[in-house]
Order: sequence, then structure tokens, then C-alpha cells
Amino acid sequence: MMILKRPCLAAVTVVVVLFAASASMSATDTRKEAAAVTSDLNDTAWVLSELVDTALLPDSPVTLNFADGGVYGSDGCNRYRGGYRADAEGFRLIGSLAGTQMACPEPVMRQASAFIEALSSARAAQLREGRLILSDEDGRALAVLDPQDRDLHGTAWRVTGYNNGRQAVVSLLAGSTMTAKFGDDGNVVGSAGCNVYSGPYTISGRAIEIGPLLSTQEVCDQPEGVMDQEAAFLRALPQVADVRIEGDRLELRDQAGALMVTAARMTDDEGTASDPHPEDEP
Repeated sequence: MMILKRPCLAAVTVVVVLFAASASMSATDTRKEAAAVTSDLNDTAWVLSELVDTALLPDSPVTLNFADGGVYGSDGCNRYRGGYRADAEGFRLIGSLAGTQMACPEPVMRQASAFIEALSSARAAQLREGRLILSDEDGRALAVLDPQDRDLHGTAWRVTGYNNGRQAVVSLLAGSTMTAKFGDDGNVVGSAGCNVYSGPYTISGRAIEIGPLLSTQEVCDQPEGVMDQEAAFLRALPQVADVRIEGDRLELRDQAGALMVTAARMTDDEGTASDPHPEDEP
């Protein structure tokens, strides 16, 4: 009988060793997967496509961006920003999110709250077939996000703010319009409020160079101050070094990260109406 026990003990030992090796390999694989996700998340941009227990509103896009160890984006109503950690222990926000405090229609506010709750509750971030899935600690999917299209080529924008040269980004004068259309041919053209401007641009990832710019030489007296506004805008554009596209929002920043221009994506109707006439181009 004693002879029979020894193989049993050996078998148990083998099973234990194999189980330990399997667990070790599983833990290693998990760490590798988590490290890969951490690396892959940096400098990525996403737009919400599914949210647990919530039907998404068509005109209030929700975005999520990862850059330099932080997250930022729009919850469909307000801007938010914060820190995050993604490692072998999983995914989680670091501290509380900071954000703007605008009031929006109740359905938009409900969607925004549901998304922020999902983001704050997420304990895993997985990349599957090009999509980002945020899950809770039980593995339940809380939100699914698709990659944002961040290609500037062939896009048209309505300027919503510009740097006035005094370390402030200000809104446009009432009754004035400024635009920017980035062509597939590497040229940008638009209205500076009074005159039409154009010039080359080059882009690589988020790095961008604009100019030199040329413009027509009209003089406008309405609305009051429009020529000063135009001059500040045309000074701001060549200083741009960094481009960020987030849903229907464009941010152009200088080398130090200072905001130079903000813009909203134009609809097809807006784009057609604002096309410069050939005779107007410089």
C-alpha cells in the first residue's frame, strides 16, 4: 500500500507544479496585455458608441482622449480632464475629474452623468478589434468607444475663438465669421472676417505648420473692430504647432501648448455657403 501512495504524491506534485506554472504564465500574459494596453492608449482619441443602460443622443457626441498620462474630452455638455492609470492591476482614474460647469438640456445632462459615472467606475480598458471597451471590476462592459477620425485633410471649420495676442482666447465679434478649410492639396483657405486668406500647411501626426499666409486687401468697417480681430487671427495661425481634433471641435495650439484657435466643424451647407469665390482668393 505504501508503494501505491508514492505515485499519487508524485502525481499531486506534478499537478501542483503545472497549476503554478499555468498561473504564472497567466499572470505574465495579463501583465503583458495590460502593459500593451497602457502603451496603446497613449495619444489616442475615441468617440462613444455604446453606453450601458443609455440610448445615446445623436447630436451630443461624447469623446475620450488619452495623452501624457491624462484623460480629457467632452461628456456631450461639458469639458472634463483628469489623470488615469492602466497597468497590471487594471484601469482607473486618478482622483476626481475637473471640468466646466455649463448647463445643458436635461437629456444631455443625463447622458453626460451616465458617461462620467461609467468612466469613473471602469476597472479595465481593453482594445478589441479596433474598439475600446471600458468594463467594471466584474467584467461587465460599461462603455464602448470607436476611434475618432483625426485627419485634418479635407475638413472645413468655423472659427469660434482666437488668441488676441494678450494671452487670452476670445470669441468672435457679433456679426463676424471666420473660417478655415484644410484642403487635400496641402493648402488652407478661408475668411479672416473681412478678407480671404490662403497658404500652405504641413502636418505629421499632431504637429502642424501653417504659412506663410497671403490675404486680399479689403478694408471693412463693420462690425466695429473687425480689422483688429482679423489681424490677431492672422497672427495666431502661423504660430500654431499642435492640432487636436475632438469630435466636431478643433483646437490649434502653439509650441508651448497655448491655445491659439478654436473651431467647430462646418456642416455641408455651411461649407458651401462660405466657399470663397475664385476672384476673391489672394
